[in-house]
Amino acid sequence: MHGRPGVAIALILASWSRMASASTPASEITLATVPPMVYRVSDPGRMRTESWMFHLVVADTKAREGMRPLRAELEIFTGALLRETLTLPESTLALKRTTSYRITPQTDTLALQRRLSLDEVFDLRFVFLARPIAWKVDRVRITLTLAVPGEKNAVRALDVPVRSFEQKTKLVFPMQGPAAISQGQFNNLGHAGHSNQFAIDVLGLDANYGPWASGRTGNEEYAGFGREILAPAGGRVVHARNDVPDNTSDVEPATVYRKLPQPMLATVGNCVVVDHGNGEFSALMHLQQGSVKVAVGDVVQQGQPIGRLGNSGDAFGPHLHYQLQDGPELLRANSLPARFDNLSNVDLSRGTYFRPR
Repeated sequence: MHGRPGVAIALILASWSRMASASTPASEITLATVPPMVYRVSDPGRMRTESWMFHLVVADTKAREGMRPLRAELEIFTGALLRETLTLPESTLALKRTTSYRITPQTDTLALQRRLSLDEVFDLRFVFLARPIAWKVDRVRITLTLAVPGEKNAVRALDVPVRSFEQKTKLVFPMQGPAAISQGQFNNLGHAGHSNQFAIDVLGLDANYGPWASGRTGNEEYAGFGREILAPAGGRVVHARNDVPDNTSDVEPATVYRKLPQPMLATVGNCVVVDHGNGEFSALMHLQQGSVKVAVGDVVQQGQPIGRLGNSGDAFGPHLHYQLQDGPELLRANSLPARFDNLSNVDLSRGTYFRPR
């Protein structure tokens, strides 16, 4: 999906109409996926496998209490060719069940549901890891059996297209000098939300590829703290924040967020989002307080300094969080796979050391 504000939610709502009915009217119980567009990515290293993930959202217009999943059959296809079938019993589905997108009276004001709220009963997180690239998977069919209190069991089915993402923007890595990946994407024991599943966290290192700066304390003891951050491609700034304090060891970050304007968005720290003009947006997070050099509406060029590496927001030490996404709204837009022209031969998985050219 490549879209503007509201498009992601519109696609989610539209996808709720794609279902199969059983013993209850089809208009009452529906299935959809978050994100609405599911992309597969190659796995780290030299493995010839790929992975993808999504949440299956179950909605019910009658808002019946006590509905639960009894059985799920997952069929993986290439065209009409069935590659694999998985059957998950109630006990397994109970472990996957959550409510990621519903707001209740108990929902914390900082909870991610506040950014993408859906009228769901529950959702199930499905992660498909290490399937052969040679399969060229293009679809997963899910058939879900549900226990409906006071009624017959309901069966719903949904075909979920699985795609390869075709990046339009020519990106360069937004930082120079020695660096290392401290957290990768979802198939690398890393980010796992719809809004960040393809994100990477990056540490700045010294000339000897060390993480520490001797003789300094606090945030300054990290070699990368204050490293210049660059625009990965040209575009227009649609979000810029500069007021979130860098974390210290003696202050709980959440108490800081709650005192700031838009506390939910303070969790990403000082941040710049650049609209590249083609449905792709770069988000650069956790920047150093007071270092952001651009404002909303500014036009930036590729390689232009926009801020400095910091430790603001939900961060465990100074680092840069980078993600490509399909809209301007933080924590609501969907994450997209990203590649950088000046890192074409670098495997951006956890523990990789590299130096952008």
